[in-house]
Amino acid sequence: MSDQAVDLLMWVGAGFYPTIDSYVMEAMNQGCAKRIPNLPEDIVPGVSRCWLAHDEGKKGAGEIFAFFVIQGVDVILDDPEKIRQYQEAHANLNVRVVSSTQAASEPRRLCGQRHYGASYLVSEPDMDKVWEAAEPLSGKMDVSGALVVLLHRIPFPKFRWRGWRYMDPELLAKHYDWPQSKLPVRRSVKIEAKPPKPRKDQARLL
Repeated sequence: MSDQAVDLLMWVGAGFYPTIDSYVMEAMNQGCAKRIPNLPEDIVPGVSRCWLAHDEGKKGAGEIFAFFVIQGVDVILDDPEKIRQYQEAHANLNVRVVSSTQAASEPRRLCGQRHYGASYLVSEPDMDKVWEAAEPLSGKMDVSGALVVLLHRIPFPKFRWRGWRYMDPELLAKHYDWPQSKLPVRRSVKIEAKPPKPRKDQARLL
């Protein structure tokens, strides 16, 4: 049976993490927790990976430097009804509820404390699953806690975006010799064009 699943790609912001190493060091000690809007319902906890890109403040000079296996989603909530609704809506995403008190007591990350009402993709603590995901990169990666760090980063000369995109399997195959069964499933996100803002003279007529 194929163990393929969708993978995601997210940016690490240079405003909080000025270098790739600053993120890697934090992930080694605290694991990964990437805040995410609009949860992708087709991720497979324990199999899907979240790839990470960083440009160290140099726009258009990004690199994909690591990934973590997605354990599931943490949501910061206290209200029982909101918790019930959230768990029902995202039953397949291995949701873990974290209270606001718990979140406030966590070690502070460079990006700050986790926020009430927010959702976070969190890294898989089961190192057997991490090593299984990293196995095709044997000799070409370093496992730093829950983070699999690429020894040869993948050039990604794109401008940063907020949120997530699906990882392109062709991009991975171009730079590393992956077995087909370990490449992510191809998906795409349709980006809706924003309607143009009315000019000031048009706004007065409205």
